Amino acid sequence: MDPAVQEFVERIGMETQCEDLARTAGRVFAYMVLRGGPSSGDELASTLQISRGGVSMSTRYLESRGLLERTGRPGDQRVYYQLPEDPFGNLIEQSLEHRRRIRDVTREARIALQDVELGPEFEGGVERLERMEAFYDLVVGRMETGLKTWRSAAGEVVTRQVDGTAS
Repeated sequence: MDPAVQEFVERIGMETQCEDLARTAGRVFAYMVLRGGPSSGDELASTLQISRGGVSMSTRYLESRGLLERTGRPGDQRVYYQLPEDPFGNLIEQSLEHRRRIRDVTREARIALQDVELGPEFEGGVERLERMEAFYDLVVGRMETGLKTWRSAAGEVVTRQVDGTAS
């Protein structure tokens, strides 16, 4: 594997651990982003130097998150994996759902506690819940807008805006 490809795969594997994704699954995903086309489990195991069990667990996990899909080839019994049409939009959707759940739990707690006499150790707690809920309302709204923007690009190259300049 080319050293630049290897570095990308390894670095994404390390970074995805912070996103609650196993390092091996992150490596498989990174490789598939670069590979594009279908890859067999054997190819993934060999190229990424991971066990067949690691490939199996990683591909199942990535499939369940909408980041990989199974495919086949005529006359070949092996299972192949490829990226779905919009894996990056799927990533945003999952992150968005997680943040909606946090916002909703926060809202429920705020409502449940707003008329409760909490003790001195929780002074200001309801106000902090209000701020937390407002934070997640903002984040969810921005993520929803970002997802709509991403999906409306439908195959176009989406440029990043950094300090008002496209890159």
